[in-house]
Amino acid sequence: MYQEAVESHFMSSVKEADALKHRGQVISVMQKKDHNQLWLGLQNDKFDQFWAINKKLMEMASGESEFKHIPIRFYCGNNAFIQKLIRPINDDGKRKTLRAVIEDIFPTEYSNCKYHANGKG
Repeated sequence: MYQEAVESHFMSSVKEADALKHRGQVISVMQKKDHNQLWLGLQNDKFDQFWAINKKLMEMASGESEFKHIPIRFYCGNNAFIQKLIRPINDDGKRKTLRAVIEDIFPTEYSNCKYHANGKG
């Protein structure tokens, strides 16, 4: 039962992300076997099996060179989370790194963090 709940949550998250990135156009045309392959590839740590389906979710819509927004969710403990749409490009036109996204969302926490991404305080 626990495994079914995790699978259901994962697929809901995938559908939500597709709705934000592609207006739900990718996941809606996938068959049940594609959903199963995506989940089983993730569950069994089989990257090629997972990526064969996931790459469809990562492609840009026709006429786009970049995603306008990427959905991201951080779990903060105590059943709390922060969910935002992140622009993947900075104002200067460069791609954002995960570090830049974390600094934007958690500026106080990040600056107070003893260890940064490079392992130095």
